[in-house]
Amino acid sequence: MDKEEIHKQSFDLIKQSFELDNSEEVNTKEAMVKAIGERVSYWLEYDLEQLFSFLYRMDIDQSKVEHALSLGNVVPANLGIAALIFDRQVARLETKLKYKQEEIEDLDEELRY
Repeated sequence: MDKEEIHKQSFDLIKQSFELDNSEEVNTKEAMVKAIGERVSYWLEYDLEQLFSFLYRMDIDQSKVEHALSLGNVVPANLGIAALIFDRQVARLETKLKYKQEEIEDLDEELRY
């Protein structure tokens, strides 16, 4: 699977988690990060606890989040965090594809899960 397809699948998973609007087609990393950044911006202003809960569940490094939130950044905090979310989801999907196991044929039905 090529990088572009991994990015698209990653963004689709993030759209579901963030309940992002599906009306607009985004097909570049920058557009995807911007779309995620809009939701992050809302959470930063109105529901910080929800944002931090989501970041924790995604296992995003706390020091990277702190850096994204620091005042000296050129990149706005919402876009910095959105990029972290996107990059983490891409890494998760790449790992999942790398270690994907083939389905075992002739496996008893009771052993499947």
